[in-house]
Amino acid sequence: MTDHFSSPLPTATRRAIAAGVAVLVILTVLGTAPQPGPDAAASDGVAMTPMVPMTVESGAVGQGGETFAQLFDEMRAPEASGEGQGTVVVAAPPSIPEVEPESQPVPTGAPAPALAAVEPVTPTMTVTGLDAATASSIAAIEGVEAASVVEVGQLTLAVPGAEQTVTVAAVEPETFRPMTPGITANETAVWERIIAGDAAFNHDAGNRLSVPLGSTVQTGSSAGALRIGAYASNGIPPVADALVSTDRARQLGFTGEPVLYVAMAPGADGSAVRDAVAAAGGVVEEIEEPVEQQAFLTGSAAAEFFEPFNYIDHGDGLITIDPAWVARNIETRRLPIFTGNVTCHKQMLIQLEGALAEVEAAGLAPLIDTSDYGGCWVARHIDWRPDRPISMHGWGLAVDFNVQTNMLGAQPTMDPRIVEIFDRWGFVWGGRWSRPDGMHFELGAVLQSPTGGTPQ
Repeated sequence: MTDHFSSPLPTATRRAIAAGVAVLVILTVLGTAPQPGPDAAASDGVAMTPMVPMTVESGAVGQGGETFAQLFDEMRAPEASGEGQGTVVVAAPPSIPEVEPESQPVPTGAPAPALAAVEPVTPTMTVTGLDAATASSIAAIEGVEAASVVEVGQLTLAVPGAEQTVTVAAVEPETFRPMTPGITANETAVWERIIAGDAAFNHDAGNRLSVPLGSTVQTGSSAGALRIGAYASNGIPPVADALVSTDRARQLGFTGEPVLYVAMAPGADGSAVRDAVAAAGGVVEEIEEPVEQQAFLTGSAAAEFFEPFNYIDHGDGLITIDPAWVARNIETRRLPIFTGNVTCHKQMLIQLEGALAEVEAAGLAPLIDTSDYGGCWVARHIDWRPDRPISMHGWGLAVDFNVQTNMLGAQPTMDPRIVEIFDRWGFVWGGRWSRPDGMHFELGAVLQSPTGGTPQ
């Protein structure tokens, strides 16, 4: 196949394609699963029957007189998707009320000082049953690169609908921050929010709570309130549903079981370090190294066209994809209508650019709110839930826009003329699903020329 992924389509070419001169070859794009098979899950979690590849003319009907929209409806009826927001999301600091000069309390959520970057380390063991002095001494053992005490317990939160109990880890941000995944460790805004008194929830917990980022929830009749300042991964596997600073935990009256997280220095003798840590007292447990998994699209045509990828599962709805796959398949470029850069799978960019160019040529660009773009490539599971398949956003094969007026589960308001254009460009619209997701368009067919190259 001729590679035309590196540059945008020329304006004249966009107009020609928008006129419908391209021939479409449908490659079924289904879901991801640990192993291929006829019962593999769809991209958004529903088993699907693979379609036989077929050729139709642009704007024409397929086998049996079916339109693209009808074909896509029959392909799937997913139950969920969700917008493609980033892997780390941070709330803006709360407004700080003015105080009298003689009274200067530090309000919850006050801005924290700027933080420097850190070099992430990987914790390899935990130790429980230690007193504070012994825990501090372990950091000095030869071969130990870092150690941090975490207090893990539970809090009951009053959220809409019912109370929910979550696990909370009280941490010293300075020592625990390097032990979180690199994407979190070096997102300084997360740690500024934690130091300021907010909680950083992982995405799975935040999804279960269904409470907006930046909102405040009550933690009990006398324990006070807790502000949700960020969504971010905190460990592999997760340390807890949420992180708070030890200072904030004390203010809430929260106490938990102390657990020492230990990271070994590169090249250290693992057995010797473990023996030395065990000799200090306490119960040592090794943290299992994450197992690399593989994701691929099912359906023979899609599986052949789209390269599978290996990934590490964070256990909280996020994944880390093999960087080499990302370098080969994920690209960033400017597209018509959208402001700023868009990061997607390279094939997605070709068809998204064509669809947006046709929207623009039809005079419909004002119907796309450029300030309400939800994202394309986000390495995650569907709905940020670790028990669900990898999202099409994880492949960079889905895009969300006009988010606030087309929320998941709500009646879609996307203009049908835009939907029709995206249909022609091989997209599946989430607004037709059993649980509507009107913001969401995902690649359902790959567009190719009759000679096998991508549209020129």
